[in-house]
Amino acid sequence: GLSTEAQDKVDQYVERLMAIDPANTAKTDGARKGARSFGTELSQKVGEQSKLLQEPMRRIAKNGENGDEVSKALLALQNKAEELDPSKINLEPGLVRRVLSKVPFIGSPVKNYMAKFQSAQSVIEGIEGSLRHGKQMLLEDNKTLEDDRIRMTALERSLQDAIMFGQAADKQIEERLNSQDGGLSQEQSRFLQEEVLFPLRQRIMDLQAQRAVNQQGALSAVLLIQNNERLADNVDRTINT
Repeated sequence: GLSTEAQDKVDQYVERLMAIDPANTAKTDGARKGARSFGTELSQKVGEQSKLLQEPMRRIAKNGENGDEVSKALLALQNKAEELDPSKINLEPGLVRRVLSKVPFIGSPVKNYMAKFQSAQSVIEGIEGSLRHGKQMLLEDNKTLEDDRIRMTALERSLQDAIMFGQAADKQIEERLNSQDGGLSQEQSRFLQEEVLFPLRQRIMDLQAQRAVNQQGALSAVLLIQNNERLADNVDRTINT
């Protein structure tokens, strides 16, 4: 719920509204604009943060980006290792091979395997270089995503506070409007209902929708960070194995 300080601010806000004379255009204009602009600064921050998040999201999502590069390199390294698995290669020379081994430039299966192994080494080194580069890019993406997540977490708290403030003010205004002894004139009631309460409720709904968007963005950032961390760990295990 609201803190004592926030509740005091709600009470003060509602009391100021109740004291407005509908004939005082300066006061009514201020109250109207205040209701219509409630939480707009937060809305702008959510919009700005969404744009900031789109860039790393777009970069990561494009063709799988760095995660796809790492995944392909891991698969290529696995395939190359399987090609060089001695258990899958017949190293025993047969009759034809024994005859051919007498011919210049045609060696034994072991020699051929070693030649194949040496040739594959350069390919493997290239793949490992690609893996290291991909891992570095994943970690850089994670730094950006973590910064975004921190900002969205702070925005979540601010949005929640603003929504609770608006809802508490809404409730108090509604109670005063429905109170028999509220002491409000018909014109005051009309002004509060139409010029303050209606736009305030619209803004509360806008903030709730933006809060949902912000929460989804924060969740997406967390999932991407976790996925990138798993891929980076796989790179370390593969290279060091």
